[in-house]
Amino acid sequence: KCTVCSIHLSRIEYIYLLKEKYSLEEENIVKLERVIENGAQFPYTNSCIAKIKLTKEGQRLYKKKYLNRPQVEKIEDDIYHFNCSFDQLVLYFFSFGKEAKVLSPEYLSDILKKRYLEAYNSYLEDSIAVAD
Repeated sequence: KCTVCSIHLSRIEYIYLLKEKYSLEEENIVKLERVIENGAQFPYTNSCIAKIKLTKEGQRLYKKKYLNRPQVEKIEDDIYHFNCSFDQLVLYFFSFGKEAKVLSPEYLSDILKKRYLEAYNSYLEDSIAVAD
């Protein structure tokens, strides 16, 4: 079964031209279109439908921060709807801090909370070590 994947160009050793015609299944065409929209650097095996509430500053950041920005599917007031890679959402919105709040799914919210807590604890440990 054919799956959509990305290959770094430096890893390609040979290219062969085939005599047969090959056509993609509809499912793979949809995946390729999503890769084109959101970037090949994120796996699409873990697709995530998310709703994220952005503050005014969060909306400004979303317009300004282009690298790894997920494509928004719909905007309702300050709530942005996404359908992209889970990894892309985590990577992109982690830096927004309090300017972005995940409304759904809960597991995306949980992973961001966990990473913020880990960062906080890391700085807290440094502060305690300096105080000693």
